[in-house]
Formats: sequence, C-alpha cells, structure tokens
Amino acid sequence: MILLAICTQLFEDYLLLLARVVTQIVQDAPFPRRVRQLILRRLNPLSAAGHRA
Repeated sequence: MILLAICTQLFEDYLLLLARVVTQIVQDAPFPRRVRQLILRRLNPLSAAGHRA
C-alpha cells in the first residue's frame, strides 16, 4: 500500500514536469495561434492540479 502511494506521487510529479516541458515547447513552437491555445488549454488542468498540493 505504501509502495502504491509512492508510485502515485512519483507519477503525479512526472506528469507535472512533463506538462511544464510541453507548455514551454508549445509556446516556442511555430504553431498557429488556435492550435497553441487549444494545447495550452488542455494542459492547464494538469498544471492547476499541481498547485493545490
């Protein structure tokens, strides 16, 4: 049970880091504005979930 909690926490941290990296890549990439906004909007819940802890 403790191992599951540790793995869950590591997975959450990994997802937050991945969301930050993808956000930076998307902001710098030459995507059309609508595509960029769509991607960033989809990543926002991941970033917001990390700030509540």
